[in-house]
Amino acid sequence: MDIMTISDLENAVVRLSPEDLARFREWFVQFDAEAWDQQFAEDVRAERLDSLADQAIQAHRDGKTQELCGLWHRRSFGIAIAIFRHRFGSLPTRISRC
Repeated sequence: MDIMTISDLENAVVRLSPEDLARFREWFVQFDAEAWDQQFAEDVRAERLDSLADQAIQAHRDGKTQELCGLWHRRSFGIAIAIFRHRFGSLPTRISRC
């Protein structure tokens, strides 16, 4: 199998029909999200995010946080849950999304 270069990929994408470009875009968004999720899960398991979680928890305890009603993004909420579960082993008894 020949290995494509970035330039090869760019040239191929430029030649896609609008319909195929839309399909490619949807595929790539999903592909990229899955790769990001895998990297995030690895970072959580390796405790690379613990210091950030500690900083966020301390900022909240110090009253330096505010509600983000209307700004919750599904991935952001998932990140918060993953870090909390990793650090504390379980979730608080009540989680509010606003």
